[in-house]
Amino acid sequence: ETRATKVPVTIQCGVRKTDIIVDQTLPLAAGEAFRTIGSVQLDGGVETVITVSNTGTAGFVILDALQLIESNH
Repeated sequence: ETRATKVPVTIQCGVRKTDIIVDQTLPLAAGEAFRTIGSVQLDGGVETVITVSNTGTAGFVILDALQLIESNH
């Protein structure tokens, strides 16, 4: 309940930019260590930058880990 509800996350891959808002007050599913926050296309050969911010948030923004998973879609 002390965590932020509207955490801005930006994923910039080359010229493509994706903004995601994360609610950190939602509990994880039972037995899960990570929560899916979105899906984006990343391209090889270009820099990808992931930015987690506390801009405009109320509450604590906490990030223990970040996991990227390759999708077959």
